[in-house]
Amino acid sequence: MRFALLLVAVVIGEGCRPHAAAPRSGTLPRIGLAVSDSAREWCAEFVADSGAPALEPGRRATIVFAGPGPVTALAVRVGTRREGECPAAFPQPRWIDYVAYRVALLDSVLSATDLPPVALIVAGDAAWTRGADGAPRADLDGDGALEAVRRCTADEGEHLTLWSMGRDGVWTRRWHEYYDWGGLTDPTCRPGEDGRDASESSFTKEGDSHGSSR
Repeated sequence: MRFALLLVAVVIGEGCRPHAAAPRSGTLPRIGLAVSDSAREWCAEFVADSGAPALEPGRRATIVFAGPGPVTALAVRVGTRREGECPAAFPQPRWIDYVAYRVALLDSVLSATDLPPVALIVAGDAAWTRGADGAPRADLDGDGALEAVRRCTADEGEHLTLWSMGRDGVWTRRWHEYYDWGGLTDPTCRPGEDGRDASESSFTKEGDSHGSSR
């Protein structure tokens, strides 16, 4: 009897541990902005009132680097909430409605590896690979189609966006984050990538970044 009760307790305990649950088809996991400081310590900002599942300490997540570089994604574990905002060189007005979390790397990275200090962070452990156009891709909503992460510069900072391709072959923006660098940047954003224009992208198929837009 005692053995049976112990076995039940172990099973329940395993089920209660934070893990990367498979998303329901059509729904996205929690998405936010990850930033690192001069000591290469990472911190994440997530929208406070997001309708997605709550972030529990110990939840696995992935930092996704949209720009060119040696690393596409890093596995991390979300820690406890921080008091105040993540460290930033300039004020980030968007973060007024965000919550900051400590982040611990699960992947080892050589100290000499050049990593962008700003990236998207996505809850879960989806497998990320770069497409023919260089954009990281993974199926985040469980529908069998890959989402893509893109980065561009405009205004005084950089924009990070997440896109899904519809059955008509047109990409639709589903998430947008912005990081303010405090100085004018060379505009590289295509329509929709700065979060302000129509969310239909100017490319329509794998590897074609100059396709027609509707």
